[in-house]
Amino acid sequence: MSLDTISLSNFVGYLRNNGWNRMKDFPNPNVFVFSHDIVDSSPISVLLPAKESFPDYHQRLHFALGILSDFENRSRDLIFKDIISYDSPTDKLEIRIVSSFAEDGAIPLSYASNLIKGLKNLIVSAAYTEELPQRVFKRASQKAQSYSDFFKLGQTAHGSYVVTVESGSLVNDDIEIAIENDTLITEPFSRRVMKRIHKSMHQIESFNDENNKLNDLVERGYTEGINANICDALLSFYDENESVKLESKIKYSKAIENTEQLPEKITLNSSDYHIIKVLAEALREKKSEDVELEGYISKLSSNSELTHGSINIISTYENKRHSVKLELNQDDYKRACDAHKEKKQVRITGVIDTSGKTWEVVELKSFQVL
Repeated sequence: MSLDTISLSNFVGYLRNNGWNRMKDFPNPNVFVFSHDIVDSSPISVLLPAKESFPDYHQRLHFALGILSDFENRSRDLIFKDIISYDSPTDKLEIRIVSSFAEDGAIPLSYASNLIKGLKNLIVSAAYTEELPQRVFKRASQKAQSYSDFFKLGQTAHGSYVVTVESGSLVNDDIEIAIENDTLITEPFSRRVMKRIHKSMHQIESFNDENNKLNDLVERGYTEGINANICDALLSFYDENESVKLESKIKYSKAIENTEQLPEKITLNSSDYHIIKVLAEALREKKSEDVELEGYISKLSSNSELTHGSINIISTYENKRHSVKLELNQDDYKRACDAHKEKKQVRITGVIDTSGKTWEVVELKSFQVL
């Protein structure tokens, strides 16, 4: 880490972009003072020299990096990297792999192979779907396949396992013009690919929201986000034998203004694997029909606040016994507890992932105590 590579403008830009405000009335003109509010505490301050030529420039930067490291709970190296790339003409997609096999910042080679292959397929699928939005495609165009070479695998970071995918330069990157509300908007193709990936993951994350149902994603989701091929690529990030959580972030280049607001961090949990799998099948136009099952509750599980819970029921379907797991809201979970206590059967209707040993209800339509 060489402090010679940090420009004052990049450091100031990084601070402003991350919620730090400059104290313009500070009496010493040779020092820039930035402050950041802290909940239930006094604001924290960072001091920077007003000129790179000052003799204490490097010393001040070193001290400022230490404050940021403590404040952001990240290493100096990671913050240093973000500062020097602040004005970079590339977007960066970070995917954090949170799992027991990645706790020390390393991953097994077998998983690494699937991860690299999945990242390439994710980029190719997003690029081709951006070219030609459709629910599923059999083969991507040569242009989309070659476009994966435009992206680079950046340096991994510690903290579980974080992989970074960098776009090529956004400057002169196949800029197309769209008209929205009589305003011309130009956006490079590689940014649209990045945003489609992030949007796809956000669609899955928010799948269980009241206004985001399976049919909505199947009918309209692919126009700006997910399709079956992107689902397949995301599925390759999961492991059959271990619980895996994915956390995604995009750091947009300041060279091109970002025109759409998505959450800064998107999280996909292990349970989302089944949602992605069912969604992939539905997007391939394999009809996901509602299934009605009846049975006795065999297992109850809830969070400490009892705001929701999951149950397993034992049910017979087409002359075979199956264990079926489903998530319930607070009221239905309480009814399930009473039904289990009173040894009553329950009836469920919904879309079910039947691929595993234990079936999973992906979209619950109704829950009744008989």
